[in-house]
Amino acid sequence: MALILIASVFIFIEVHKKLYSYSTPEEALRNISNPKAEAGEVVETRILEETNTAYIVFYPLEDDMVLVARFNRNKYGWKYADMIGLGPIETLRKGDYVGSKDFYMGGTMSNVSKVKLGTYEAELILLEGTSMQVWILHNTTKKYFKSKELLFLDKEGNKL
Repeated sequence: MALILIASVFIFIEVHKKLYSYSTPEEALRNISNPKAEAGEVVETRILEETNTAYIVFYPLEDDMVLVARFNRNKYGWKYADMIGLGPIETLRKGDYVGSKDFYMGGTMSNVSKVKLGTYEAELILLEGTSMQVWILHNTTKKYFKSKELLFLDKEGNKL
């Protein structure tokens, strides 16, 4: 009896992964059930091959903000993991950030060349038509994030 139950759970998990996995992160974004915000224009997709993770920066259809959705790749394709957002875009300042589990995003001005937190360097994504960028730090912990100084650096490596 226990063996049948274990097999049933395993089959359910595999079917669930297959049903909610898509061939691209963008397709997965368009198929999120009950999203925090419906996706509008995609700004950029970053795929991190070493972690089988993708981050999509996008504008929602109804709000003046910017969001980042995270997707994980499994053997069936891309599956939605979570989403965080900042806004309104015009009021973002250097140092504004939000976090979710093990990734954080924030806003900064376009003159920033690097955002660092200890040994981590953020992904930077320019928001076209604005003077803002979004930074994304991934695979960090809340404890590590809170224990280090977030550095905003120019092209020469000087603190801004």
